[in-house]
Amino acid sequence: MLNDYLGSVNVLFALDEFTCDNGATWVVPGSHSQPVCSAIDVHAARGTALECAAGSMIVFDSTLWHAAGPNTSGRDRLAINHQFTRSWIKQQIDYVRALGDRVIEA
Repeated sequence: MLNDYLGSVNVLFALDEFTCDNGATWVVPGSHSQPVCSAIDVHAARGTALECAAGSMIVFDSTLWHAAGPNTSGRDRLAINHQFTRSWIKQQIDYVRALGDRVIEA
């Protein structure tokens, strides 16, 4: 927990409509101010689905407990996820190591 220090912000740009049927992102309001929980089920922990129209942007503190909802629509739900962090926070994915030497050298 960062003791309410804002270290990172997520911005989801909804390319498709976010609905409960297509897996809209769920959040637990106020959870960014709670102690760390290793295996939180956002759906059971008073979670709220963030339904919105295509073209909308959802902005939240990255430490807010969040997860994709179950997608029962039979098609993908598309969005672009941006994460803005303080300069000293290590990025989530090390792309160079994840892709491997062969891909990087090509």
